[in-house]
Amino acid sequence: MLKLIGILLIVSATTKIGFALAARLERRKNSLLCFKDALSLLESEIGFAQNSLARACENIGNTLSPPAGAFFLDVHDALSRGIDTQQAWEELLGKYRQTLCLTAADIQLLCSFAARLGRSDVENELKNIYNTTVSLNMQIANAKNTCDTNKRVYQSAGVLCGALIAVLLI
Repeated sequence: MLKLIGILLIVSATTKIGFALAARLERRKNSLLCFKDALSLLESEIGFAQNSLARACENIGNTLSPPAGAFFLDVHDALSRGIDTQQAWEELLGKYRQTLCLTAADIQLLCSFAARLGRSDVENELKNIYNTTVSLNMQIANAKNTCDTNKRVYQSAGVLCGALIAVLLI
């Protein structure tokens, strides 16, 4: 009886691990899509509303769902305290990296965007946003491809590893 309970716990644990890994792929894809939406909103805030960067981040943070919305609200708070844009983004991307499930390449892209953000006129800011959006579209395509190919693999591997361990224990 204890052996059966142990086997069930092992199978459920490995299944949960597989599904958690698959969920991370989905969260990364959704986070990148949120950042793409945020860049579109930032383009409107800077280009048409002529808002300051801190005010634009606040408006974006209130528009987006968490955790991306919380990221932009934290950027707003950091900018309001006088922290440099690049430094604020780097620190907050490090803080939200696990929550947003971003890879090193995603972080690098967003940090390079932040390094140029707020350092030129409106026209060049809009070009920076456009160039980053193009790069982000490539990252999103990569994330979708990775999610589509590996999501089922992780889910199945979790179940199958649990079944294999159960067979070995019997």
